Amino acid sequence: MSTKKNITLGLMPFWAPLVPPFGLKCLQDYLEKDGHKVEIFDCNIKGEFDNIYKDYIKTIKKWIPKQKLGNVYNVGNDVLNNHLMLELNRQGLDSNAFNNMVSLLIESNFYFKISDKLITDLNSIVKNFYIKLEDFIISIIDKKLDIFGLSVFRGTLPASMFAFKLVKSEFPEIKTVMGGPVFSQELIVDTPNFKKFVDETDYIDKIVIGEGEILFTKILNGNLKKDQRVYMSSDIDNERVNINLPLAQNYSVNDLGFYPYMPVYTSRSCPFQCSFCSETINWGKFRKRSIDVIVNDFEHIQKEYNTQLFLMADSLINPVLNDLTESLIKHPGVFYFDAYLRVDKYSCDYDKVFQWRKGGFYRARLGIESGSQKVLDLMDKKVSMDQVKSTIINLAKVGIKTSTYWIVGHPGEQESDFIQTLDLIEELRDYLYEVECNPFRYFNSGQSFSNAWDMQFKKYSVYPDEMNKHLLFKTYQLDTNPSREDIYNRVARFVNHCKKLNIPNPYYLQEVVEADKRWSDLQKNAVPNIMDFKNGYIDECKNLEIELELSI
Repeated sequence: MSTKKNITLGLMPFWAPLVPPFGLKCLQDYLEKDGHKVEIFDCNIKGEFDNIYKDYIKTIKKWIPKQKLGNVYNVGNDVLNNHLMLELNRQGLDSNAFNNMVSLLIESNFYFKISDKLITDLNSIVKNFYIKLEDFIISIIDKKLDIFGLSVFRGTLPASMFAFKLVKSEFPEIKTVMGGPVFSQELIVDTPNFKKFVDETDYIDKIVIGEGEILFTKILNGNLKKDQRVYMSSDIDNERVNINLPLAQNYSVNDLGFYPYMPVYTSRSCPFQCSFCSETINWGKFRKRSIDVIVNDFEHIQKEYNTQLFLMADSLINPVLNDLTESLIKHPGVFYFDAYLRVDKYSCDYDKVFQWRKGGFYRARLGIESGSQKVLDLMDKKVSMDQVKSTIINLAKVGIKTSTYWIVGHPGEQESDFIQTLDLIEELRDYLYEVECNPFRYFNSGQSFSNAWDMQFKKYSVYPDEMNKHLLFKTYQLDTNPSREDIYNRVARFVNHCKKLNIPNPYYLQEVVEADKRWSDLQKNAVPNIMDFKNGYIDECKNLEIELELSI
Protein backbone atom coordinates (compact mmCIF):
# COMPACT_ATOMS: atom_id res chain seq x y z
CA MET A 1 0.00 0.00 0.00
CA SER A 2 1.41 3.39 -1.01
CA THR A 3 2.18 6.32 1.31
CA LYS A 4 -0.66 8.81 1.41
CA LYS A 5 0.15 12.10 -0.29
CA ASN A 6 -0.30 15.81 0.34
CA ILE A 7 -1.80 17.15 -2.88
CA THR A 8 -2.72 20.62 -4.14
CA LEU A 9 -4.99 20.89 -7.20
CA GLY A 10 -5.97 24.08 -8.98
CA LEU A 11 -7.19 26.12 -11.92
CA MET A 12 -5.11 28.85 -13.56
CA PRO A 13 -6.51 31.99 -15.22
CA PHE A 14 -8.47 32.61 -17.36
CA TRP A 15 -11.72 30.70 -16.88
CA ALA A 16 -15.14 32.18 -16.07
CA PRO A 17 -15.84 31.29 -12.41
CA LEU A 18 -19.52 30.31 -12.57
CA VAL A 19 -19.18 27.45 -10.07
CA PRO A 20 -16.47 26.20 -7.70
CA PRO A 21 -13.94 23.96 -9.53
CA PHE A 22 -16.30 21.04 -10.00
CA GLY A 23 -14.03 18.58 -11.77
CA LEU A 24 -11.33 19.13 -9.17
CA LYS A 25 -13.89 18.72 -6.41
CA CYS A 26 -14.92 15.32 -7.78
CA LEU A 27 -11.24 14.36 -7.94
CA GLN A 28 -10.64 15.62 -4.40
CA ASP A 29 -13.53 13.57 -3.01
CA TYR A 30 -12.26 10.44 -4.78
CA LEU A 31 -8.66 10.87 -3.60
CA GLU A 32 -9.59 11.70 -0.03
CA LYS A 33 -11.61 8.48 0.24
CA ASP A 34 -8.32 6.77 -0.55
CA GLY A 35 -6.65 8.56 2.36
CA HIS A 36 -4.82 11.39 0.58
CA LYS A 37 -4.93 14.99 1.81
CA VAL A 38 -6.12 17.30 -0.99
CA GLU A 39 -6.44 21.11 -1.15
CA ILE A 40 -8.07 23.03 -4.04
CA PHE A 41 -7.55 26.57 -5.29
CA ASP A 42 -9.03 28.66 -8.12
CA CYS A 43 -7.01 31.62 -9.43
CA ASN A 44 -10.05 32.90 -11.31
CA ILE A 45 -11.67 34.27 -8.17
CA LYS A 46 -8.57 36.29 -7.31
CA GLY A 47 -9.14 39.97 -8.01
CA GLU A 48 -5.61 40.68 -9.22
CA PHE A 49 -6.00 38.24 -12.12
CA ASP A 50 -9.50 39.38 -13.01
CA ASN A 51 -8.19 42.95 -13.14
CA ILE A 52 -5.42 41.94 -15.53
CA TYR A 53 -7.94 40.34 -17.89
CA LYS A 54 -10.13 43.46 -17.69
CA ASP A 55 -7.12 45.72 -18.39
CA TYR A 56 -6.12 43.64 -21.42
CA ILE A 57 -9.62 43.74 -22.92
CA LYS A 58 -10.04 47.43 -22.04
CA THR A 59 -6.77 48.21 -23.84
CA ILE A 60 -7.87 46.33 -26.95
CA LYS A 61 -11.20 48.16 -26.91
CA LYS A 62 -9.38 51.48 -26.59
CA TRP A 63 -7.28 51.01 -29.72
CA ILE A 64 -9.39 48.86 -32.07
CA PRO A 65 -12.51 50.35 -33.72
CA LYS A 66 -15.87 49.17 -32.34
CA GLN A 67 -16.95 47.76 -35.69
CA LYS A 68 -13.92 45.41 -35.59
CA LEU A 69 -14.12 44.18 -31.99
CA GLY A 70 -16.70 41.43 -32.42
CA ASN A 71 -17.02 39.14 -29.39
CA VAL A 72 -14.07 40.86 -27.76
CA TYR A 73 -14.31 38.94 -24.48
CA ASN A 74 -13.86 35.56 -26.18
CA VAL A 75 -11.72 36.53 -29.16
CA GLY A 76 -9.71 38.80 -26.87
CA ASN A 77 -9.19 35.85 -24.54
CA ASP A 78 -7.77 33.85 -27.47
CA VAL A 79 -5.40 36.72 -28.23
CA LEU A 80 -4.37 37.03 -24.57
CA ASN A 81 -3.84 33.28 -24.35
CA ASN A 82 -1.46 33.31 -27.33
CA HIS A 83 0.25 36.50 -26.13
CA LEU A 84 0.93 34.81 -22.79
CA MET A 85 2.34 31.81 -24.64
CA LEU A 86 4.66 34.01 -26.69
CA GLU A 87 5.93 35.72 -23.55
CA LEU A 88 6.44 32.37 -21.83
CA ASN A 89 8.54 31.06 -24.75
CA ARG A 90 10.20 34.23 -26.04
CA GLN A 91 13.77 32.97 -25.57
CA GLY A 92 15.89 33.93 -28.57
CA LEU A 93 13.57 36.74 -29.70
CA ASP A 94 14.67 40.35 -29.71
CA SER A 95 12.10 43.06 -29.00
CA ASN A 96 11.39 43.81 -32.66
CA ALA A 97 10.75 40.17 -33.54
CA PHE A 98 8.57 39.71 -30.48
CA ASN A 99 6.53 42.84 -31.18
CA ASN A 100 6.05 41.80 -34.80
CA MET A 101 4.59 38.51 -33.60
CA VAL A 102 2.23 40.28 -31.19
CA SER A 103 1.18 42.57 -34.04
CA LEU A 104 0.45 39.59 -36.29
CA LEU A 105 -1.48 37.94 -33.47
CA ILE A 106 -3.77 40.96 -33.07
CA GLU A 107 -4.24 41.48 -36.80
CA SER A 108 -5.04 37.79 -37.40
CA ASN A 109 -7.98 38.02 -35.00
CA PHE A 110 -9.31 41.57 -35.37
CA TYR A 111 -8.12 42.33 -38.92
CA PHE A 112 -7.00 45.81 -38.05
CA LYS A 113 -3.51 47.33 -38.34
CA ILE A 114 -2.46 48.25 -34.82
CA SER A 115 -0.09 50.88 -33.43
CA ASP A 116 3.18 50.33 -31.61
CA LYS A 117 1.59 51.96 -28.56
CA LEU A 118 -1.01 49.18 -28.32
CA ILE A 119 1.71 46.53 -28.45
CA THR A 120 3.67 48.30 -25.72
CA ASP A 121 0.61 48.55 -23.48
CA LEU A 122 -0.37 44.90 -23.97
CA ASN A 123 3.19 43.68 -23.41
CA SER A 124 3.26 45.52 -20.09
CA ILE A 125 0.01 43.86 -18.97
CA VAL A 126 1.32 40.39 -19.88
CA LYS A 127 4.60 40.92 -18.00
CA ASN A 128 2.66 42.11 -14.97
CA PHE A 129 0.48 38.98 -15.12
CA TYR A 130 3.46 36.64 -14.80
CA ILE A 131 4.92 38.69 -11.93
CA LYS A 132 1.65 38.39 -10.00
CA LEU A 133 1.20 34.73 -10.90
CA GLU A 134 4.69 33.87 -9.65
CA ASP A 135 3.99 35.60 -6.33
CA PHE A 136 0.70 33.72 -5.99
CA ILE A 137 2.12 30.28 -6.78
CA ILE A 138 5.01 30.69 -4.36
CA SER A 139 2.57 31.80 -1.65
CA ILE A 140 0.42 28.65 -1.85
CA ILE A 141 3.16 26.03 -2.03
CA ASP A 142 3.67 24.15 1.20
CA LYS A 143 7.15 22.64 1.49
CA LYS A 144 5.49 19.45 2.74
CA LEU A 145 3.56 19.17 -0.53
CA ASP A 146 4.04 15.96 -2.51
CA ILE A 147 2.01 16.70 -5.67
CA PHE A 148 0.99 19.88 -7.51
CA GLY A 149 -1.72 19.26 -10.12
CA LEU A 150 -3.67 21.45 -12.51
CA SER A 151 -6.79 20.89 -14.59
CA VAL A 152 -6.07 22.69 -17.85
CA PHE A 153 -8.43 24.28 -20.36
CA ARG A 154 -7.45 25.82 -23.69
CA GLY A 155 -7.60 29.29 -22.12
CA THR A 156 -5.47 28.38 -19.10
CA LEU A 157 -2.65 26.51 -20.84
CA PRO A 158 0.17 29.13 -20.82
CA ALA A 159 -0.48 30.10 -17.20
CA SER A 160 -0.53 26.40 -16.27
CA MET A 161 2.77 25.75 -18.04
CA PHE A 162 4.32 28.72 -16.23
CA ALA A 163 3.09 27.38 -12.88
CA PHE A 164 4.41 23.88 -13.54
CA LYS A 165 7.78 25.21 -14.63
CA LEU A 166 8.01 27.47 -11.58
CA VAL A 167 7.08 24.74 -9.12
CA LYS A 168 9.57 22.31 -10.65
CA SER A 169 12.31 24.95 -10.61
CA GLU A 170 11.76 26.11 -7.03
CA PHE A 171 10.62 22.80 -5.50
CA PRO A 172 12.11 19.97 -7.63
CA GLU A 173 10.99 17.32 -5.15
CA ILE A 174 7.29 18.11 -5.79
CA LYS A 175 5.70 15.97 -8.51
CA THR A 176 3.71 17.89 -11.15
CA VAL A 177 0.57 16.39 -12.70
CA MET A 178 -1.56 17.76 -15.54
CA GLY A 179 -5.05 16.80 -16.75
CA GLY A 180 -8.11 18.52 -18.16
CA PRO A 181 -10.20 19.20 -21.28
CA VAL A 182 -7.31 20.71 -23.26
CA PHE A 183 -6.49 17.15 -24.35
CA SER A 184 -9.74 17.03 -26.30
CA GLN A 185 -8.96 20.34 -28.03
CA GLU A 186 -5.55 21.71 -29.09
CA LEU A 187 -3.59 18.86 -27.51
CA ILE A 188 -5.37 15.78 -28.81
CA VAL A 189 -3.31 12.60 -28.46
CA ASP A 190 -1.36 11.44 -31.53
CA THR A 191 -1.36 14.86 -33.17
CA PRO A 192 1.83 16.88 -33.88
CA ASN A 193 0.72 19.47 -31.31
CA PHE A 194 0.51 16.83 -28.59
CA LYS A 195 3.89 15.30 -29.45
CA LYS A 196 5.58 18.71 -29.43
CA PHE A 197 3.96 19.58 -26.12
CA VAL A 198 5.11 16.36 -24.45
CA ASP A 199 8.64 16.74 -25.84
CA GLU A 200 9.04 20.32 -24.61
CA THR A 201 7.46 20.16 -21.14
CA ASP A 202 9.72 17.84 -19.17
CA TYR A 203 8.84 19.86 -16.04
CA ILE A 204 5.43 18.12 -16.06
CA ASP A 205 6.02 14.71 -14.47
CA LYS A 206 2.68 13.03 -15.23
CA ILE A 207 -0.04 13.72 -17.82
CA VAL A 208 -3.49 12.23 -17.14
CA ILE A 209 -5.95 12.02 -20.05
CA GLY A 210 -9.49 10.84 -19.41
CA GLU A 211 -11.46 10.44 -16.19
CA GLY A 212 -8.86 11.39 -13.66
CA GLU A 213 -10.40 9.85 -10.55
CA ILE A 214 -9.41 6.27 -11.34
CA LEU A 215 -6.22 7.04 -13.26
CA PHE A 216 -4.81 9.39 -10.64
CA THR A 217 -5.62 7.03 -7.79
CA LYS A 218 -3.93 4.10 -9.55
CA ILE A 219 -0.86 6.22 -10.27
CA LEU A 220 -0.60 7.21 -6.61
CA ASN A 221 -1.07 3.65 -5.44
CA GLY A 222 1.60 2.32 -7.78
CA ASN A 223 -0.83 0.24 -9.84
CA LEU A 224 0.43 1.65 -13.15
CA LYS A 225 3.92 1.78 -14.63
CA LYS A 226 6.03 4.20 -12.61
CA ASP A 227 8.29 5.14 -15.52
CA GLN A 228 5.32 6.03 -17.73
CA ARG A 229 4.60 9.74 -18.24
CA VAL A 230 1.31 9.86 -20.17
CA TYR A 231 -1.65 7.85 -18.81
CA MET A 232 -4.94 7.34 -20.64
CA SER A 233 -8.19 5.42 -20.18
CA SER A 234 -6.74 2.57 -22.25
CA ASP A 235 -4.23 2.00 -19.42
CA ILE A 236 -7.10 0.97 -17.14
CA ASP A 237 -9.10 -0.94 -19.80
CA ASN A 238 -11.46 2.06 -20.12
CA GLU A 239 -12.71 1.57 -16.56
CA ARG A 240 -15.27 4.25 -15.68
CA VAL A 241 -16.18 6.03 -12.47
CA ASN A 242 -19.48 5.12 -10.84
CA ILE A 243 -21.30 8.42 -11.44
CA ASN A 244 -24.28 7.39 -9.33
CA LEU A 245 -22.45 7.99 -6.08
CA PRO A 246 -23.63 11.08 -4.14
CA LEU A 247 -21.49 14.21 -4.38
CA ALA A 248 -19.71 15.12 -1.16
CA GLN A 249 -19.52 18.84 -2.07
CA ASN A 250 -17.62 19.96 1.03
CA TYR A 251 -16.50 23.39 -0.13
CA SER A 252 -14.78 26.18 1.73
CA VAL A 253 -17.65 28.50 2.63
CA ASN A 254 -15.31 31.50 2.48
CA ASP A 255 -14.89 31.15 -1.29
CA LEU A 256 -18.49 30.50 -2.32
CA GLY A 257 -19.52 34.14 -2.49
CA PHE A 258 -17.47 34.50 -5.68
CA TYR A 259 -19.65 32.01 -7.59
CA PRO A 260 -23.26 32.62 -8.73
CA TYR A 261 -24.11 28.90 -8.78
CA MET A 262 -23.41 25.62 -7.06
CA PRO A 263 -22.69 22.64 -9.33
CA VAL A 264 -24.59 19.38 -9.85
CA TYR A 265 -24.31 17.05 -12.83
CA THR A 266 -26.64 14.60 -14.54
CA SER A 267 -24.39 12.76 -16.99
CA ARG A 268 -20.99 12.44 -18.62
CA SER A 269 -20.29 12.79 -22.34
CA CYS A 270 -23.01 13.43 -24.94
CA PRO A 271 -25.33 11.17 -26.96
CA PHE A 272 -24.99 13.38 -30.07
CA GLN A 273 -22.19 14.00 -32.58
CA CYS A 274 -22.37 17.61 -33.82
CA SER A 275 -19.64 18.22 -36.39
CA PHE A 276 -17.63 20.79 -34.45
CA CYS A 277 -17.79 19.21 -30.99
CA SER A 278 -15.15 17.20 -29.10
CA GLU A 279 -17.19 16.34 -25.99
CA THR A 280 -17.23 12.61 -26.67
CA ILE A 281 -13.46 12.64 -27.14
CA ASN A 282 -13.09 13.88 -23.59
CA TRP A 283 -15.62 11.56 -21.90
CA GLY A 284 -16.20 8.59 -24.19
CA LYS A 285 -19.51 6.72 -24.00
CA PHE A 286 -22.53 8.66 -22.72
CA ARG A 287 -23.75 7.78 -19.20
CA LYS A 288 -26.49 9.38 -17.13
CA ARG A 289 -27.08 9.43 -13.39
CA SER A 290 -30.24 8.27 -11.65
CA ILE A 291 -32.86 10.90 -10.86
CA ASP A 292 -32.90 10.02 -7.16
CA VAL A 293 -29.15 10.62 -6.86
CA ILE A 294 -29.40 13.96 -8.68
CA VAL A 295 -32.27 15.14 -6.47
CA ASN A 296 -30.41 14.04 -3.36
CA ASP A 297 -27.45 16.16 -4.47
CA PHE A 298 -29.72 19.19 -4.82
CA GLU A 299 -31.12 18.52 -1.37
CA HIS A 300 -27.75 18.05 0.30
CA ILE A 301 -26.15 21.15 -1.22
CA GLN A 302 -29.15 23.36 -0.47
CA LYS A 303 -29.14 22.25 3.14
CA GLU A 304 -25.37 22.57 3.50
CA TYR A 305 -24.92 25.94 1.79
CA ASN A 306 -28.37 27.56 1.89
CA THR A 307 -28.56 27.97 -1.89
CA GLN A 308 -31.31 27.51 -4.46
CA LEU A 309 -29.44 28.26 -7.68
CA PHE A 310 -27.52 25.48 -9.46
CA LEU A 311 -25.56 25.03 -12.67
CA MET A 312 -25.70 21.60 -14.28
CA ALA A 313 -22.02 20.94 -14.96
CA ASP A 314 -22.47 18.62 -17.93
CA SER A 315 -22.94 18.95 -21.67
CA LEU A 316 -26.70 18.35 -21.97
CA ILE A 317 -29.78 18.17 -19.73
CA ASN A 318 -32.17 16.63 -22.28
CA PRO A 319 -31.80 12.93 -21.42
CA VAL A 320 -33.01 13.47 -17.84
CA LEU A 321 -34.99 16.72 -18.02
CA ASN A 322 -38.53 15.34 -18.12
CA ASP A 323 -38.01 12.87 -15.28
CA LEU A 324 -35.95 15.36 -13.26
CA THR A 325 -38.49 18.18 -13.34
CA GLU A 326 -41.34 15.78 -12.61
CA SER A 327 -39.46 14.64 -9.51
CA LEU A 328 -38.54 18.19 -8.44
CA ILE A 329 -42.16 19.34 -8.69
CA LYS A 330 -43.11 16.62 -6.19
CA HIS A 331 -40.19 17.42 -3.88
CA PRO A 332 -40.96 19.62 -0.84
CA GLY A 333 -37.95 21.83 -1.60
CA VAL A 334 -37.60 24.38 -4.41
CA PHE A 335 -34.52 24.32 -6.63
CA TYR A 336 -33.64 26.41 -9.69
CA PHE A 337 -31.15 25.19 -12.26
CA ASP A 338 -29.27 26.49 -15.29
CA ALA A 339 -28.39 23.89 -17.93
CA TYR A 340 -27.39 23.24 -21.52
CA LEU A 341 -30.39 22.21 -23.61
CA ARG A 342 -30.65 20.81 -27.12
CA VAL A 343 -33.61 21.57 -29.38
CA ASP A 344 -35.75 18.40 -29.58
CA LYS A 345 -39.35 17.23 -29.82
CA TYR A 346 -40.04 17.93 -26.14
CA SER A 347 -38.80 21.52 -26.31
CA CYS A 348 -41.41 22.04 -29.05
CA ASP A 349 -44.17 20.84 -26.71
CA TYR A 350 -45.50 23.83 -24.74
CA ASP A 351 -47.01 21.68 -21.98
CA LYS A 352 -43.70 19.90 -21.47
CA VAL A 353 -41.77 23.20 -21.36
CA PHE A 354 -44.27 24.50 -18.81
CA GLN A 355 -43.51 21.44 -16.66
CA TRP A 356 -39.79 22.28 -16.89
CA ARG A 357 -40.49 25.81 -15.64
CA LYS A 358 -42.52 24.51 -12.70
CA GLY A 359 -39.70 22.08 -11.93
CA GLY A 360 -37.21 24.94 -11.56
CA PHE A 361 -35.60 25.21 -15.01
CA TYR A 362 -34.13 28.70 -14.73
CA ARG A 363 -31.90 29.27 -17.73
CA ALA A 364 -31.57 27.24 -20.93
CA ARG A 365 -28.21 27.45 -22.70
CA LEU A 366 -29.07 26.58 -26.28
CA GLY A 367 -26.56 25.74 -29.00
CA ILE A 368 -28.59 27.16 -31.89
CA GLU A 369 -25.44 27.69 -34.01
CA SER A 370 -27.05 29.03 -37.24
CA GLY A 371 -30.19 30.48 -38.74
CA SER A 372 -29.61 28.54 -41.97
CA GLN A 373 -31.14 25.10 -42.35
CA LYS A 374 -28.38 24.23 -44.79
CA VAL A 375 -25.69 24.99 -42.21
CA LEU A 376 -27.55 23.13 -39.46
CA ASP A 377 -27.59 20.09 -41.75
CA LEU A 378 -23.86 20.49 -42.43
CA MET A 379 -23.36 20.45 -38.67
CA ASP A 380 -25.48 17.31 -38.34
CA LYS A 381 -27.66 19.08 -35.76
CA LYS A 382 -30.69 17.00 -36.76
CA VAL A 383 -33.15 19.82 -36.05
CA SER A 384 -35.37 21.96 -38.25
CA MET A 385 -35.69 25.74 -38.25
CA ASP A 386 -39.32 25.41 -37.17
CA GLN A 387 -38.17 23.41 -34.15
CA VAL A 388 -35.58 26.06 -33.31
CA LYS A 389 -38.17 28.84 -33.37
CA SER A 390 -40.73 26.84 -31.44
CA THR A 391 -38.21 25.95 -28.73
CA ILE A 392 -37.00 29.50 -28.17
CA ILE A 393 -40.53 30.94 -28.08
CA ASN A 394 -41.87 28.22 -25.77
CA LEU A 395 -39.05 28.69 -23.28
CA ALA A 396 -39.40 32.48 -23.33
CA LYS A 397 -43.17 32.46 -22.86
CA VAL A 398 -42.92 30.42 -19.68
CA GLY A 399 -40.16 32.76 -18.53
CA ILE A 400 -37.04 30.56 -18.77
CA LYS A 401 -33.99 32.58 -19.79
CA THR A 402 -32.88 31.72 -23.31
CA SER A 403 -29.10 32.03 -23.66
CA THR A 404 -28.30 31.19 -27.26
CA TYR A 405 -24.91 30.27 -28.71
CA TRP A 406 -24.01 30.63 -32.38
CA ILE A 407 -21.09 29.50 -34.52
CA VAL A 408 -20.03 31.81 -37.31
CA GLY A 409 -18.11 30.50 -40.30
CA HIS A 410 -18.73 26.74 -40.28
CA PRO A 411 -17.28 25.18 -43.46
CA GLY A 412 -19.80 25.76 -46.24
CA GLU A 413 -21.47 28.79 -44.65
CA GLN A 414 -22.10 31.35 -47.38
CA GLU A 415 -22.97 35.02 -47.02
CA SER A 416 -26.63 34.22 -47.61
CA ASP A 417 -26.56 31.67 -44.77
CA PHE A 418 -25.05 34.25 -42.45
CA ILE A 419 -27.73 36.77 -43.38
CA GLN A 420 -30.35 34.15 -42.49
CA THR A 421 -28.77 33.94 -39.02
CA LEU A 422 -29.01 37.70 -38.56
CA ASP A 423 -32.60 37.66 -39.80
CA LEU A 424 -33.57 34.88 -37.39
CA ILE A 425 -32.12 36.77 -34.45
CA GLU A 426 -34.05 39.87 -35.46
CA GLU A 427 -37.24 37.85 -35.80
CA LEU A 428 -36.83 36.33 -32.33
CA ARG A 429 -35.31 39.37 -30.61
CA ASP A 430 -37.93 39.59 -27.84
CA TYR A 431 -37.61 35.88 -27.05
CA LEU A 432 -33.81 35.91 -26.69
CA TYR A 433 -32.41 36.57 -23.26
CA GLU A 434 -28.83 36.46 -24.54
CA VAL A 435 -26.88 35.89 -27.75
CA GLU A 436 -23.23 34.88 -27.97
CA CYS A 437 -21.33 33.99 -31.11
CA ASN A 438 -17.91 32.50 -31.62
CA PRO A 439 -15.87 31.91 -34.74
CA PHE A 440 -15.72 28.34 -36.00
CA ARG A 441 -12.64 26.63 -34.62
CA TYR A 442 -10.87 23.69 -36.17
CA PHE A 443 -8.73 21.53 -33.87
CA ASN A 444 -6.88 19.42 -36.47
CA SER A 445 -8.25 16.23 -34.89
CA GLY A 446 -10.81 15.10 -32.35
CA GLN A 447 -13.96 16.83 -33.58
CA SER A 448 -16.78 14.62 -34.79
CA PHE A 449 -16.20 15.58 -38.44
CA SER A 450 -12.39 15.83 -38.35
CA ASN A 451 -11.83 12.90 -40.70
CA ALA A 452 -14.44 14.11 -43.19
CA TRP A 453 -12.95 17.62 -43.25
CA ASP A 454 -9.42 16.24 -43.67
CA MET A 455 -10.49 14.34 -46.76
CA GLN A 456 -12.44 17.28 -48.19
CA PHE A 457 -10.22 20.28 -47.43
CA LYS A 458 -6.60 21.25 -47.07
CA LYS A 459 -5.54 22.96 -43.86
CA TYR A 460 -2.93 25.56 -43.03
CA SER A 461 -1.28 27.10 -40.01
CA VAL A 462 -2.66 30.53 -39.13
CA TYR A 463 0.77 31.72 -37.99
CA PRO A 464 4.20 31.29 -39.63
CA ASP A 465 6.56 28.52 -38.55
CA GLU A 466 8.93 30.82 -36.68
CA MET A 467 6.04 32.13 -34.61
CA ASN A 468 4.68 28.63 -34.00
CA LYS A 469 7.98 27.69 -32.33
CA HIS A 470 7.20 30.22 -29.62
CA LEU A 471 3.48 29.49 -29.49
CA LEU A 472 4.51 25.87 -28.85
CA PHE A 473 1.82 24.46 -31.13
CA LYS A 474 -0.02 25.36 -34.31
CA THR A 475 -3.44 26.92 -34.73
CA TYR A 476 -4.95 25.39 -37.86
CA GLN A 477 -7.54 26.72 -40.28
CA LEU A 478 -9.36 24.82 -43.01
CA ASP A 479 -8.55 26.16 -46.47
CA THR A 480 -12.13 26.64 -47.58
CA ASN A 481 -14.91 29.21 -47.64
CA PRO A 482 -15.54 31.23 -45.64
CA SER A 483 -11.98 32.45 -45.18
CA ARG A 484 -10.63 33.25 -41.73
CA GLU A 485 -10.92 36.97 -42.44
CA ASP A 486 -14.53 36.54 -43.59
CA ILE A 487 -15.32 34.55 -40.43
CA TYR A 488 -13.96 37.19 -38.05
CA ASN A 489 -15.57 40.03 -39.99
CA ARG A 490 -18.89 38.17 -39.73
CA VAL A 491 -18.39 37.77 -35.98
CA ALA A 492 -17.99 41.54 -35.72
CA ARG A 493 -21.09 42.10 -37.85
CA PHE A 494 -23.04 39.61 -35.74
CA VAL A 495 -22.17 41.42 -32.49
CA ASN A 496 -22.93 44.86 -33.93
CA HIS A 497 -26.28 43.60 -35.26
CA CYS A 498 -27.28 42.32 -31.81
CA LYS A 499 -26.25 45.58 -30.19
CA LYS A 500 -28.53 47.48 -32.57
CA LEU A 501 -31.35 45.15 -31.54
CA ASN A 502 -30.51 45.70 -27.84
CA ILE A 503 -30.02 41.97 -27.25
CA PRO A 504 -27.37 41.57 -24.54
CA ASN A 505 -24.47 39.21 -24.06
CA PRO A 506 -23.78 39.85 -20.35
CA TYR A 507 -20.33 39.05 -19.01
CA TYR A 508 -20.06 40.77 -15.64
CA LEU A 509 -22.60 40.80 -12.80
CA GLN A 510 -23.92 44.31 -13.47
CA GLU A 511 -24.54 43.34 -17.10
CA VAL A 512 -26.45 40.26 -15.91
CA VAL A 513 -28.59 42.45 -13.65
CA GLU A 514 -29.39 44.71 -16.61
CA ALA A 515 -30.18 41.70 -18.83
CA ASP A 516 -32.50 40.33 -16.13
CA LYS A 517 -34.35 43.65 -16.01
CA ARG A 518 -34.86 43.56 -19.78
CA TRP A 519 -36.10 39.96 -19.56
CA SER A 520 -38.61 40.80 -16.83
CA ASP A 521 -39.91 43.67 -18.95
CA LEU A 522 -40.31 41.45 -22.01
CA GLN A 523 -41.69 38.27 -20.41
CA LYS A 524 -44.49 38.46 -17.84
CA ASN A 525 -43.62 34.95 -16.59
CA ALA A 526 -39.88 35.65 -16.29
CA VAL A 527 -37.91 33.64 -13.77
CA PRO A 528 -36.65 35.62 -10.76
CA ASN A 529 -33.73 37.98 -11.28
CA ILE A 530 -30.39 36.60 -10.21
CA MET A 531 -30.12 39.13 -7.37
CA ASP A 532 -33.45 37.95 -5.94
CA PHE A 533 -31.74 34.79 -4.72
CA LYS A 534 -29.63 36.87 -2.34
CA ASN A 535 -32.73 38.28 -0.66
CA GLY A 536 -34.35 35.14 0.74
CA TYR A 537 -36.01 31.87 -0.18
CA ILE A 538 -37.92 31.90 -3.49
CA ASP A 539 -40.95 29.69 -4.02
CA GLU A 540 -42.77 30.82 -7.16
CA CYS A 541 -42.23 28.13 -9.79
CA LYS A 542 -44.38 25.22 -8.58
CA ASN A 543 -47.51 27.34 -8.13
CA LEU A 544 -47.00 29.33 -11.30
CA GLU A 545 -50.15 29.65 -13.36
CA ILE A 546 -49.59 30.35 -17.03
CA GLU A 547 -52.33 30.40 -19.61
CA LEU A 548 -51.28 27.67 -21.99
CA GLU A 549 -51.07 28.84 -25.58
CA LEU A 550 -49.89 27.33 -28.79
CA SER A 551 -46.28 27.89 -29.63
CA ILE A 552 -45.46 29.56 -32.90
